[in-house]
Amino acid sequence: MEVREIDQFLTESHMKKHWNLADMPDQSNKVVVVTGATNGLGYEMGKAFALKNAILIMAVRNPELGEARAAEFRALAKSGGVEVMHVDLGDLDTVRGFAESFKSRYDRLDVLMNNAGIMAVPYGKTKDGFERHIGVNYLGHFALTGLLLDVIKRSPGCRVVNTSSISEKTGNIRRLLADFNQERGYERWTSYGHSKLAMLMFAFELNRRFEQHGVDAAAIGAHPGFARTNLRTRGMTVEPNLLHRYMNVFFEWMSADQAAGALPLLYAATDPEAEAGEYYGVHLLGWRGYPAKNRPTRQAHNRELAQRLWETSEALTGVVYAF
Repeated sequence: MEVREIDQFLTESHMKKHWNLADMPDQSNKVVVVTGATNGLGYEMGKAFALKNAILIMAVRNPELGEARAAEFRALAKSGGVEVMHVDLGDLDTVRGFAESFKSRYDRLDVLMNNAGIMAVPYGKTKDGFERHIGVNYLGHFALTGLLLDVIKRSPGCRVVNTSSISEKTGNIRRLLADFNQERGYERWTSYGHSKLAMLMFAFELNRRFEQHGVDAAAIGAHPGFARTNLRTRGMTVEPNLLHRYMNVFFEWMSADQAAGALPLLYAATDPEAEAGEYYGVHLLGWRGYPAKNRPTRQAHNRELAQRLWETSEALTGVVYAF
């Protein structure tokens, strides 16, 4: 066993074993934003934050569905509150509108869950002209976080949690930077991997910048392992590749339910022992199980690439982080 592997084993052995919703601290008086809170992991996280009495802001593309979910969440909460606010991460105008509306109503932000996303969709572009995976999964969240930076800076202990995926291991940021909209070649699973690696590198670079500028905040990456969310099950019904269909059946058999998949993200967002600049997933080969530190691909820690990705993202979105 290599030294790095031994260090990881010793670190994980001291984490809370079998961390679950009962271990999640009370969130009373904490202001929490969850993107994509109507379905999948976002739904489970929204429900958990409501149950733990947070002031929950559901940042959703479909306000009507959001209100239906909010009614469920309000029934669980003893205190706190639940509010639905519209944002479409594929439309930066709505991201700016959300940020302005949020800041007009709230003077602090304790947790930002950058969670909403799409997976393995056919090629297309967002309203702003970005390839959809990179536009919705990554650039929308990059812009949202930057637009909320001033309120993050005045919220001691704020945590920004970026939802990544084990598919980050298939991403390649050099390839992405060379053809950001993937107009010279597109493969939907590869594109998804690019976006999830970008989200993880964003978390690591954001945390470095928090430290560099003395901001009392933490950025953390997290992933659910193989979880049965609406993203996966919806894709299975339209999968044209026969091999991928068989693989999906295998993954379905191996997967955990979405409530279990949300646990690593909730751990990263709320547990006092969750560490800034780390990556949390699940303990069984990164596929399923209870929250645990996971090791990302080596590229995720490449600072030169992270810097290039950051500068490109600021130029494309027009959102410059004012530290």
